[in-house]
Amino acid sequence: MPPASPCLVLDGSARDGLRAGVSADGRWISQAVSEYGALESAAGCAAEALRFAGINVTGIRSFALCAGPGSILGVRITAMMVRAWIALEPRPCFVWNGLQAIALAAVEGGMAPPFAVVAESRLRRWNTLPLSSDGVHGACVELEAGQVASLGLPLVGPAGAPFATHPAPDVWPLLPALFAQGRLLRAEDRPDALNPASDFAVWSGDRHRAPR
Repeated sequence: MPPASPCLVLDGSARDGLRAGVSADGRWISQAVSEYGALESAAGCAAEALRFAGINVTGIRSFALCAGPGSILGVRITAMMVRAWIALEPRPCFVWNGLQAIALAAVEGGMAPPFAVVAESRLRRWNTLPLSSDGVHGACVELEAGQVASLGLPLVGPAGAPFATHPAPDVWPLLPALFAQGRLLRAEDRPDALNPASDFAVWSGDRHRAPR
């Protein structure tokens, strides 16, 4: 279902920088970008997008948030902002998967599946989203570089991906149209960060204890 207009759109998933915009009826009516991380720029970037649109947050009828994969901190900061606004005045909230958006944009640009979309994760691993020959995407998973290569698929990824065979398209300009088509967003009342990792570091409490 397309989001109600106007919709405040936030993407804090990038390692560096943040984007905000207000969309309505399948197009951008304002956009703002910051080169700084979400901690420093999320509130200001959202305020700038609202100012360019000529409205304040009470005039927003829905929210759309990139849930990742990407910067867990960036996504959670933008999610926290949206949760606060929804708590003050209930409105629909939607999330999208950044790799799914790239896959859709690649298909719209003429790339035929099957292929996989990759983006850098952590510990030299890669967030990976495979797309089958009939255009159905699988689960987003975190893989080692060798596992990605063993998929035997064309790989759509950023310039920094050493094994990407096709550059990832810039999805941001296309988002309002994809939202309007109802092909990308998922309703989510409590947005949070998507984390495809299957293993995590475990820390003991010793590091927090005072020296004896």
